[in-house]
Amino acid sequence: MNSLGKQFLVLTLLVIIGSILVAPVSAATTQVQIVKYASDGTTILSDRTLTWQQMRDTLPVLGDGVTHYYHQGPVFVDDPDETVEQALRWNPEESINVDTKDMGAVKGTNLKDLCNLVGGMSPGEELKILASDGWYKWIAYKNVYQYSSREGPIGITWYKNGLYPDSGYTDGMRMVWFADDSVNKLGPGGTGLHALGNWDWHEAADPQYWYYYISGGEYYPTTTGLSGQVVNRIYIYSDDAPPIQVPQLPDYPAPTDPNGDGLYEDLNGNGRNDFNDVVVFFNNMEWIGVQDGFGYFDFNGNGRIDFNDVIRLFEGM
Repeated sequence: MNSLGKQFLVLTLLVIIGSILVAPVSAATTQVQIVKYASDGTTILSDRTLTWQQMRDTLPVLGDGVTHYYHQGPVFVDDPDETVEQALRWNPEESINVDTKDMGAVKGTNLKDLCNLVGGMSPGEELKILASDGWYKWIAYKNVYQYSSREGPIGITWYKNGLYPDSGYTDGMRMVWFADDSVNKLGPGGTGLHALGNWDWHEAADPQYWYYYISGGEYYPTTTGLSGQVVNRIYIYSDDAPPIQVPQLPDYPAPTDPNGDGLYEDLNGNGRNDFNDVVVFFNNMEWIGVQDGFGYFDFNGNGRIDFNDVIRLFEGM
């Protein structure tokens, strides 16, 4: 076979291989990282990572492993009257495209409890839930902490129909709302299903958090799109200011707090409180006094740097 023929053969093989390869499926996630950021969006205030086993064993459990929970898919109806059309699509009766959106007999951990591990959230703040496949969703404080029984708590589920993330729950860990069964009549004998209906979310969340299935320029509300799969990160974006950093004196290592009282007696950074720290403090009083973190060296607690701080430092040796 000549060179041209070999090149053609290789190209043909590559085309055949490329046509049969499929994109890898995202594997179930087995742990979740919870990070709380300061108001600058980058400074980490607190950070925890839990496995699904730790979530199961150390935090309250949502679900009993028997009751099934549902979300609601799009309601594909149209009407020339926009008001009527919106009412039909939001479907307050929760009667269409619900029983086919079964999240399973799930168990999980309340998103609120996970947030509290890193200091929680305050009113007006948001969090971002991210999945290993790149999906993400923003959620407001009130939907994490002030949910009604109708919408229920947001769960990060680690169990479905007898399976765990490492034993066959392939779409876990997953966001599932543990809604009540007070609205629809889709269960046995006209009882209700535990479903997060489209209208439930309309009433519970602000418009920027609603989710739509978009087709042909038409917007169809749905709550199935809220149910992120393979979740592995929870980022809280707080309004808390970044902590003031301890000033590091020029030409010296970072100061330390040998006795853990929140004041940094070891100004020269040698790991202990000695007379040289007093000398360094005295020689740098003016510089320290204009730093944002001067309070770490305010040994007399009067709100400024003065000679009495030098004396207090000396007396504390």
